[in-house]
Amino acid sequence: MRDTELKRIMFHVNERVPKSYGTEGFFKKIRRDTDAYRNYSPLQAKAVRSPLTSVYGFVPYALYATIVYPFRNDIVTSLGACRFASVAFTALAIFMWSRILRRLHVRKVHALALIAVVAFFPLTAFIGSYVQPDGIAFFIVSALLIVTLRIRDGRVDARHAIAYAVLVAALYGTKLQFAATVGLATVVPVAIAYVRLATVRRRAFAVSMLFFSVATMIAVTRWVTQGSDADSYFQGRQTLTSALAEHASTGLTTFFSTEIRLAMGDLYGGGIAQQSFWGLFGWLDTPIHIVNYRITDGVSLFETLGTLLVIITIAVSSILGLNRLVRIGRTRSGGVALRLATNDPAFNAYVLFVALFIVLFVVSGDLFRAQGRDSYALEVVAFASASWYGARAFPHRWRRMYSSLALVSLTTLSMAGSAFALTTIEDRFYRPLASGPYPDVAKLASKIAPTDVTYDSVKVTGHPHSEGISATL
Repeated sequence: MRDTELKRIMFHVNERVPKSYGTEGFFKKIRRDTDAYRNYSPLQAKAVRSPLTSVYGFVPYALYATIVYPFRNDIVTSLGACRFASVAFTALAIFMWSRILRRLHVRKVHALALIAVVAFFPLTAFIGSYVQPDGIAFFIVSALLIVTLRIRDGRVDARHAIAYAVLVAALYGTKLQFAATVGLATVVPVAIAYVRLATVRRRAFAVSMLFFSVATMIAVTRWVTQGSDADSYFQGRQTLTSALAEHASTGLTTFFSTEIRLAMGDLYGGGIAQQSFWGLFGWLDTPIHIVNYRITDGVSLFETLGTLLVIITIAVSSILGLNRLVRIGRTRSGGVALRLATNDPAFNAYVLFVALFIVLFVVSGDLFRAQGRDSYALEVVAFASASWYGARAFPHRWRRMYSSLALVSLTTLSMAGSAFALTTIEDRFYRPLASGPYPDVAKLASKIAPTDVTYDSVKVTGHPHSEGISATL
């Protein structure tokens, strides 16, 4: 669709796509207009959109460019090939996550249930079929974790070392937030596995491979961001500096506690980031409509309360685990405690990712506009945190019951969301206004979408850091 059509529909819940959308005539018209697309190269697009959160690097473009090369003269076929490739990458990533969960000693039935939850989750279908870096990051993260766990379990050979280095570099050229968190969570167990090798020659090889990995990451990152306007998106540092100066007299402790509370509210307390994780489509203006407005509101409340419960259980289980590691470090050795602490790179990566997002939220004032899709590559760990890791906060006799209840809740939410997402998309974008229930959903959308909307721009309101910020559509 042309920009004018997009502006007509975005954030306007009473507007629909043209009746010809998706028809044979629609795609024929696109083919006739391909001259406008031939002059556009995605490699010329801005490499960085926000600090550490949305790097559109070389790797996704290289993969998609390779896929579409045989169809480069047909924009419709090229787009279709890319979307099919995205679905294939998603399917492969989900399969690899089934192996990851088993290597992390998750019970077979539990792991299978988690994979079903992820496969049917609306965010998976929504992002996994799009042509963008999130799906590629999902695939690379799963492959990187597989290689890391194989190295951890004794496969310390040249083939796995090279695979690890290439995957880390590829992740660095795809999404920086995952390279920073998953890379840090995986490099320690990999280093421990190679350092424990018996011979000096093998240790030297291990150090050289790790150096190659880091050097490759730096080289790829500098190549991708060369000539971009990356520095302009670090204006959050100026925002933080001015905020610190303003609150120096009233107390920095109050300032940081308020900012962290706002971050937790947005990410896990019913804010845009949490809502868009559970099901907020289109341009963040189309929430999933489940039966009616009251049920939909009730489901959203259940998701928020469940998320807060998971945070509490993860905090308790983490404290218990740290106490155990301290005891092991005192009674046995610090090396054993370190190996146990880094034994689960998937969970450690998710903890680092959450910490990074909270820091970025506070530092930039959420200039990068956190969304649920930002954690897409680690959504499996998010669900495992709810049903597997969080169970460790309870006594042994209660863990199986908690895990079962959490799995049933997640499965129900995933299946219901997947089913009603189809009708929501159809009602919002395709059905005539009078024939569907979407006017009821407009009440939900009015709480999410910007309130000051024109065809040319959207002024973001209702957000603690939104004063003076506007985005041109």
